Amino acid sequence: MAKAPDYTEARAVLGEMKTAKIPPNVISFNILMAKAPDYAEARAVLGEMKTAEIPPDVISFSTLMAKAPDYAEARAVLGEMKTANIPPDVISFNTLMAKAPDYTEARAVLGEMKTANIPPDVFSFNTLMAKAPDYTEARAVLGEMKTANIPPDVISFSTLMAKAPDYTEARAVLGEMKTANIPPDVISFSTLMAKAPDYTEARAVLGE
Repeated sequence: MAKAPDYTEARAVLGEMKTAKIPPNVISFNILMAKAPDYAEARAVLGEMKTAEIPPDVISFSTLMAKAPDYAEARAVLGEMKTANIPPDVISFNTLMAKAPDYTEARAVLGEMKTANIPPDVFSFNTLMAKAPDYTEARAVLGEMKTANIPPDVISFSTLMAKAPDYTEARAVLGEMKTANIPPDVISFSTLMAKAPDYTEARAVLGE
């Protein structure tokens, strides 16, 4: 089922399991849910799990949350998890944060993580940084990462670079990456190139 190219094929495999009298388990349904083309279909799979008396786990709900069409629906799924006494994990909260409509809401999710004693990871902070309204706020998030002893990665610095107000500041971020021994990738250089004030400087970035 995990190898199936799409949901239709994965569901056909589930049918074969039942024909062979091999009861699907939570992993079977979680894989099927991950293959679902949309939230409605993923929720239908969750319904099948309950009908089959297979309790969903944290992966089930996190997968459903990822399929949610918006933040409100994703938050409703988090509520279902808590009602089912399934504690959300860092992936659950990161998924919810990614659905947040703005920085304020994303930061509120980070606060919930800390209240639940779930340490944020690099993905949590990268997502928060991407939601930041400006460079100053994004840089503050980078500072929080360092305070939390979570080393920023290439995505962290590339995101910060994209928030930079001008080329000079973006280039300074590139310098920080090198100091941190994080090799810039094509996104880093492309972002820097987009900030270049003119063609000559952009071509110089291409040379780098």
